[in-house]
This record gives sequence, C-alpha cells and structure tokens, in this order.
Amino acid sequence: MIVYRVEHESIKDPDTGHLAGPFQNLEVPSHLSLRQLMAYEIAVGQLVGHLNSDPDRYRTPAADPHIGLIERDEICGVRSVEAVHDWFGNSLPWLEKCGFRVSEYEVPDEYAKCGMTGQVVFRFKHAKKIEEKINERRDT
Repeated sequence: MIVYRVEHESIKDPDTGHLAGPFQNLEVPSHLSLRQLMAYEIAVGQLVGHLNSDPDRYRTPAADPHIGLIERDEICGVRSVEAVHDWFGNSLPWLEKCGFRVSEYEVPDEYAKCGMTGQVVFRFKHAKKIEEKINERRDT
C-alpha cells in the first residue's frame, strides 16, 4: 500500500529516530530561524482549528475504531495526496516554510492499519520511502 506522510526534513523523534510529524513533541533544533518557528506556530494553529472543525471526520487514531492506540513503532499517514490536502488544509504551505514535506512510503499491508476517513497508521521500520513531495496535487 502507498501511504503519504507529512514529516520534517531533518527533525527526528528522539526515541525512535524516524522523521517527526507536526503533532509529535518536537525538540526544536537551534538552526531553525525565528521565521520558521513563527511559521510552525501558525501551521499548527491552523491545523488544529481545521481538524477540530469536524471531529467525527478528523478523528485521532485512538478515536477511530479501525486503528486504536498507536504503538511505539507506528506513525501516521494518509492514503492519498488528496487526503493529505483534506487532512492538512491550509496549513501545508506554513508547514513547508518550516521544513515539513510530504513523503510517499510503500508499506506492506500487514504493517498498516487503515482508518475510517483516510488516515493510516503504519510500522515505520517496514516502510520504504519512495519519494518526497512539496505541496503537489495529483490524481490518485
């Protein structure tokens, strides 16, 4: 299965070493500029507002009966580029300004859990990064 994930180009999760997503507890590196930090604050604010606008549609993994709790070796993504734009809305350009990218992964089906609204939780050690995209739309 192909999974798309918004993740930082260089900030890694300190416990697992995989690239961090926008909702992880980021240890902000000192090389980020004030402009990038401001862009991150704006992006997360817009993203939280967008997701809270329809909590039945944009469920946390734990609230989605098809996913449940996220294990330590699992990370979140979505099933299509269109789902990236649906889930992240207007926050994508701001996330890109502070170093986040959309990455495309190939994940064996047995290592992925698909949610009710396009969200996917997958075991990152079994995923292979195929490509990195910047705010690109394409038909899937």
